[in-house]
Amino acid sequence: MYVSLYTAASLDMKIADTSHTVEYLDWVKTPEGEDYGYHEFYQNIDGLIMGRKTYDISFELGGGQWPYTGNKPCFVFTRSDTIQHVDENNVSIVNSLDEFIKMGLNDRFWLLGGGELVRAFLNRDLIDRMIIHLFPVVLGDGIPLFPDGTVSKKFMLSEEKKFENGILELRYEREI
Repeated sequence: MYVSLYTAASLDMKIADTSHTVEYLDWVKTPEGEDYGYHEFYQNIDGLIMGRKTYDISFELGGGQWPYTGNKPCFVFTRSDTIQHVDENNVSIVNSLDEFIKMGLNDRFWLLGGGELVRAFLNRDLIDRMIIHLFPVVLGDGIPLFPDGTVSKKFMLSEEKKFENGILELRYEREI
């Protein structure tokens, strides 16, 4: 299994505000046609991993529709056994990281978040790569990308790219 964290964050490393919204993503104008490498990244993954709140927010951002194409499997970590839109979107409910690991999957996954799931994967040394799009805004209060309790891990900067609107893409590979 190869897991890539591909996300956006504010300068103070928040992935959402206290209401779990990502309105800050609209505070910075995106040049026409720019997708920050999303299309290429998405073509090179086999499935998605996300927490329940991220799953719900994905539908909101997609205007009530599943925003991810290609019928790629999606594993939603949740303590609830019922979530909407499971059958039509190739979604599997996962109750624990141990349950997911026992599946023995060898696919390339996109870890979308949220912060608690990032912490769980990092604490088990399961994130191989991080691609963080750093937005030139400070949220102050909000949902941290790396919540308290995240263990120390070392990553190596493999690539950086500055966009004309001030967004900085940082690519890190896990140091072995």
